[in-house]
Parts: sequence; structure tokens; C-alpha cells
Amino acid sequence: MKLKKNKIFRFISLTPKSVSGIILILVFVFSFFIFKPLKKYFIVETVKEGKILFIYNYEPGMNFGISFIHSVNKSKIIDYFYLGNDDTVYLSSSLFSSFGAGVTSYPDEGSKPFSFEKDFIKYEEINRAIDDFIIFVGTEADHTLLISSKEIKLNKIAAPMTNIRIRAGKLSLAKILFYKTRRGSEL
Repeated sequence: MKLKKNKIFRFISLTPKSVSGIILILVFVFSFFIFKPLKKYFIVETVKEGKILFIYNYEPGMNFGISFIHSVNKSKIIDYFYLGNDDTVYLSSSLFSSFGAGVTSYPDEGSKPFSFEKDFIKYEEINRAIDDFIIFVGTEADHTLLISSKEIKLNKIAAPMTNIRIRAGKLSLAKILFYKTRRGSEL
């Protein structure tokens, strides 16, 4: 028995079987664009589950900072970082208010000598690569991500005593949509 062509498709000679094939191809192409990581982002995620906590538009060479209260001398420290061309995180500079246990007491070879800025000692041109940038979100350290003009308290996006990773990476549209619906956050 010969199938009759649908009148809607008679000008383009499509049978119902070929229409279902086209629909299947369109679903495949749509799925490819939804689930394939295409665009690069600045990402904060949990180490254990890989759960995305914060994303921000990526720019090559972008800068960000982490401020925290030092666990021993209880003073504020601000470390500044940048993302290299290979997406490696580099420590570029640090501001701290006093020397002490766990705080640099002299500059590394190749970095600038210490300088003084208001209430801080400034340590510049460190350029130390960090292979896997993991932060333990403390209970008293008050870790804060400084990016663009935003200040994000890390204990507000991750439970204290959680390891988080900061990195650059590509995300799929599906992951971004899931993050935005769960967080209600702007990129």
C-alpha cells in the first residue's frame, strides 16, 4: 500500500517518514548545543561533587581576589590572582597588615620588594602558578571572593568546612540553565 503524501508537504515532497527523520536530526542538533560545553566561564565549584556554586563571564587574563582573616595573627589578608592564557591560576600580589606565622616575611626572588599602602604591606609580582586552586571554606576566616566590583562571601555559597575549587572552564548551556534556575543568579 502506497502512503499518500500529506497536502501540507506536497510542494516539498516530504513523506511522514522523512519528516520524522528530520525531527530526529533536529533533536540531535539541539541536544548537541544544549549539552556540549561551548563557552568558557570563571567557575567556583565544590571539590567533592563538582557542584557549581558561582559562575562569571570569563575574560582572558582576568583578575580576582580572595580576602580572609589569617588563622594565627587574626589580621586581614587579600591575595590577588589572574588567569593565564592556559587557564592556570597565578598568585600575582598580596596585601597583609603584619608579618607573622604563615605570612611571607621576605619577597621571593624575581618579585618586587615589599611596599607600603595605607594600612597594608604590599607584595607584588609574585606570579606563582597554582596547579589546582582549592580553598577550604573556614568557619572564622571570612573568605570573600573579589571579582569585578562584586564581593561574594564564600560561606554564603558553600557550607563552612567545604573544599571549593576556582578554575576557568567551558560549561554547557544545560549546566548554566540548571545553575541559574537553582541559584537565581545573574552571570
